[in-house]
Amino acid sequence: MSDLHGASSVIAVNITDIIARLRAKARTAGIDLSQPFFFPPEHERFSQIITEFKQEREARIARLRRNKNKLRRHRTLMSRQDIKAVARLRDAPIHPAI
Repeated sequence: MSDLHGASSVIAVNITDIIARLRAKARTAGIDLSQPFFFPPEHERFSQIITEFKQEREARIARLRRNKNKLRRHRTLMSRQDIKAVARLRDAPIHPAI
């Protein structure tokens, strides 16, 4: 699981059991789902799909890290003590432009 890059949790799903139950229900309904649902690991398309998935996952992780860094910088700026609030402008006199 070296591709998880510090994931805090992992959920195991018994796909074999899910597919077996799905096929049994389909058989009862008269639907043939006996063929494979996905490409076998040696198929070229399987490799392409896995590569696309990894690229998308890495892009999302990178975007999440960028957003976390932006938020951290924003919080740092907002917590500075030397920044003063601007006076409200609602009651300020309006001076027409010349």
